Amino acid sequence: MRRVVFGIWFLSMFYFIIYAFMPGYKALVNQSGVLSILHAIMGIILMGGLFIYVVTGLHHFFTR
Repeated sequence: MRRVVFGIWFLSMFYFIIYAFMPGYKALVNQSGVLSILHAIMGIILMGGLFIYVVTGLHHFFTR
């Protein structure tokens, strides 16, 4: 299960790297409703993963 969750989070990171460095893809996302929804979902996954990573790190730091 961890590999699946990490894989999805890594996929969202890869998505935003592509989005950041491809101006044509940015324009495509701005024009398409479906890609805008995909963009929002990937953003939620990325931010949620970062939040869980920070909270888990703080938990391990303060409980050891």
